[in-house]
Amino acid sequence: MSTAIALPPSPPSHPAAAPAGDWTSALNAVGFFLFLLVNAALFVRPGEVVPDLVGWNIYEFLILACLAVAFPAVLGQFTAKSLEERPVTVCVLGLFLAVILSELAQLDFTRLLDSGVFFLKIVVYYVLFVGVVNGPARLRTFLFWVLVFATTTISLAVLQYHGFLTLPNLDQTIDSGLDAATGRDVHFVRLAGSGIFHDPNEVGVLIAVAFLLGLYWLFDRRTGPARLLWVGPLVLFLYAMSLTQSRGGLLALLAGLAVFLIARFGWRTALLAGAVVVPVLLLLLAGRQTDLSTEQGTGQDRIQIWSDGLILMREAPLFGVGKDVFNEHIGHVAHNSYLQCFVELGAFGGMLFLGAFYLAAEQLLRLGNPRKHTLPDPEMRRLYPYVSGLVAAWTVGMMSLTLCYILPTYTVLALATVFVRTAPAEPPLPATRFDLRLLGRLLLAAGCGFAALYLFVRVFLVH
Repeated sequence: MSTAIALPPSPPSHPAAAPAGDWTSALNAVGFFLFLLVNAALFVRPGEVVPDLVGWNIYEFLILACLAVAFPAVLGQFTAKSLEERPVTVCVLGLFLAVILSELAQLDFTRLLDSGVFFLKIVVYYVLFVGVVNGPARLRTFLFWVLVFATTTISLAVLQYHGFLTLPNLDQTIDSGLDAATGRDVHFVRLAGSGIFHDPNEVGVLIAVAFLLGLYWLFDRRTGPARLLWVGPLVLFLYAMSLTQSRGGLLALLAGLAVFLIARFGWRTALLAGAVVVPVLLLLLAGRQTDLSTEQGTGQDRIQIWSDGLILMREAPLFGVGKDVFNEHIGHVAHNSYLQCFVELGAFGGMLFLGAFYLAAEQLLRLGNPRKHTLPDPEMRRLYPYVSGLVAAWTVGMMSLTLCYILPTYTVLALATVFVRTAPAEPPLPATRFDLRLLGRLLLAAGCGFAALYLFVRVFLVH
């Protein structure tokens, strides 16, 4: 008769325990959600829309929470290999160093801390974007919500403009100009938004970007008839653009549409479409906005400011006179982001700022060359012309506006970086490595850009 022996129970295998990879994915998803909230606070500015929220550091709380959750994705960008393969990121980090050096060169230690902390926030935002928007699906989701946030901001501004809202932080801009018919100075109201978009010109560039994103979703056949809902916002954007009376916004819109049409249909079709689209836009936005004279008015005023800025740059050509000093010396901001950086951050900072946009445009251009590369993902292929147009719109907008220290400028840079990384091409796009050869190209690009600006001022300045 055999005796059964009772064996001790086996230790539990913990089948319900989540693998480490699942936790990483979950944290990354939470980080992406928090990053969307960060952008909601950035674009909509709830503290300026809801008076009861004034004083609440909503943006700071959200971005710190996002950084804590997505820290591994941020940390991974600071390896030597990652930095070598992401030259735009190196330029953004270099701009942080340029801000520090500009204050050290002036021995202004009070500004050193304030300017350093200010630009560090920009760096954190940029690396969070690059870290958490890590695939085509997330990129599309991000662009959708940015469009929603921008539409909200523009809609609130229009409602305030017409008196349907009375929010203290959305006061519209009162401007003056010469009436061509009577020869007298007249005052008029220009559309202004909230927060970083309180200036009509900055709202104009936001509208240009929103218009391109609206076109992308309007022609998204996968959403069916629902995509026609974007017709309303697109009409609103054009109407809001007319209310800003911003020449810089109009130029940004025209540049963005031009690059979009070329990237989507080629040069010949783009020229034919432009021959129709441009006159229609100029007719719809006729008035101050289409008066692009450089001989008088604000056009000549800005050239005078640029000339004064070039003289100011002589005081500290290498590292600049310090962040925000341009306005203190000249009495105005530069109304040109590239010149503002060259004067305040010197040749070093100006090279990095201009170089970041040069690299973003250059990588997008290489990616879209049909003779060398194709994008096998049909949705990324469809998105490419809109992203290219968006980058072009912001780049051109900065030629007449001071946007070098606002976060949406680095949203555009991060967007270009993420798109190139998440849109694999066939054959693969060779990585643009940050090395001495690339540094030489950046020096050349900066030299050419600065020389072009200098010659423009000398040719069109009225003494």
